[in-house]
Amino acid sequence: ASEGGGALAELAIAGTGQVLLSANDVLGNEAAGDGGGVLVRLAGDGAGARGIEATGNQGSGNVAGGSGAGRDLTLADGASTTEAGEITATGNVINGNSATVGGGGLRASAGTTGTVAATKITVDSNSVRDNTAASYGDAAGCAASSSLG
Repeated sequence: ASEGGGALAELAIAGTGQVLLSANDVLGNEAAGDGGGVLVRLAGDGAGARGIEATGNQGSGNVAGGSGAGRDLTLADGASTTEAGEITATGNVINGNSATVGGGGLRASAGTTGTVAATKITVDSNSVRDNTAASYGDAAGCAASSSLG
């Protein structure tokens, strides 16, 4: 696959939206670009909170030619956004994945060009081991970034 080797979800919404990944096994997938195991991109504009939640998933042996070999979770809000966005990753097992760029196990990226109060990324109580990345997020296998406009 070019992106999202195991699963790909891309949504563009003009309101409130939530993507939930729960209790999935994503094993031994490959993508030439981002998201060797799973790639989720949630983009929106206008009123409404948007979020991505990954809970209780297992991902191992996934390879990405870009970033986020195990999980790549991206939340992008536009200029008219008025509410905070959130990415949450809890209780996941992410082991033995490899990314050519960053976030060998997990990459979580959130940003906005709007005037929101905050964009929040929570990575808690996960098992993230033996992942590799050539650029960033190699030591623990995680890379998280947030940018506000």
